[in-house]
Order: sequence, then structure tokens, then C-alpha cells
Amino acid sequence: MTSHLPKLISRTLTCLLALALSMPSLVLAAKKVEQSKEALSDVQQRLEALKKELDNSQEAHKDAADALKESERAISEANKKLYQITQQQQQRRPKREPDDTGVTDPVTRARRKRRCTQYCLHQAGKSKQRDNSRAKS
Repeated sequence: MTSHLPKLISRTLTCLLALALSMPSLVLAAKKVEQSKEALSDVQQRLEALKKELDNSQEAHKDAADALKESERAISEANKKLYQITQQQQQRRPKREPDDTGVTDPVTRARRKRRCTQYCLHQAGKSKQRDNSRAKS
């Protein structure tokens, strides 16, 4: 039993020496693990912040899309009412017969009549000038 004691002590000391030599490595490894955990925590916090920002952005987009749909509905309803009013006004107006050029619009008729009158007056003025020049000669 005594012969085994020195071997046992030798092995124990060897193990303790190996343990003592590996302690700085273990401490360094523990620091790296702690740094990695902190970095992971930072990344997770940033990810959560980005998720919240994305959710807010998506909600704003949805609200804008809903508002756009509502505006389109209102425009459509206004156009339908405008069409109905126009149809009612056209039904109340008397039917207009086209003139000899096929025009039924009174504004267009008046413009054409005014142009014809102006043309006729212009031609009459030219005719008087010719008559006056002939009389002088």
C-alpha cells in the first residue's frame, strides 16, 4: 500500500498542475462565452426593435390602403350621383333638332352664326373697297 501512495500523490499533483495550467484558458473561455452571450442579447434586442418597427410600418401601410379604398368608394359614389344628375337634366331639356350642318349644341350654333356674320361683314367691306377703287379710276 505504501508503494502505491507515491504514485497516487504524483498523479494527483500532475492533475492539479494540469488544472492550474488550464485555469487561464478556462477563464478566457468563460469571458468569451460571456461576451458571446452579451452580443447575442444585443442582437436579440435589435431584432425585437426591428420587428416592432416593421409592425408599425405594416399597420401604417394597412391604414393608408384602407383610406385609399374608402376614397375610391366615395369617388365612385360621387361619379354615380353626377351621372344620375346629368341624366335627369338631359331628360328635362327639350330635344334639339340638328341644323342643316348636323349641329345640335346651341353654343356651337351661336359661334358658327357669329363667324358667318363676321365673314359676311368682312366680304362686304372688301366689296365696298373694290367699288370705291373702281369709281376713282
